[in-house]
Amino acid sequence: MKTEDSASVLLEFANSARGNLAVSQVAAGRKSRIGIEIYGTRKSAWWSSEDPEVLHVGQRDGANETVVRATPAFGAGADGLMDYPPDTWRGSRTRSR
Repeated sequence: MKTEDSASVLLEFANSARGNLAVSQVAAGRKSRIGIEIYGTRKSAWWSSEDPEVLHVGQRDGANETVVRATPAFGAGADGLMDYPPDTWRGSRTRSR
């Protein structure tokens, strides 16, 4: 690859958990997308800035879930971690629930 716009870092945490951080600007068609994916042995979670109101949860032994921000399924404990009211990023459009 003849670009400096891609990097990958392997991580090891104090509790021996491991991770990978990948950063790239070489994917054609993706405009300023930020994605976070966390994978465990029983569950996974992923989020994308292209649809920031939604958190996806995958489960090995059950159905996958799609959790919408500011709904009871998201959990009351998350309120303090949200720094803007729901749907403000969409301007005048609102998300149907």
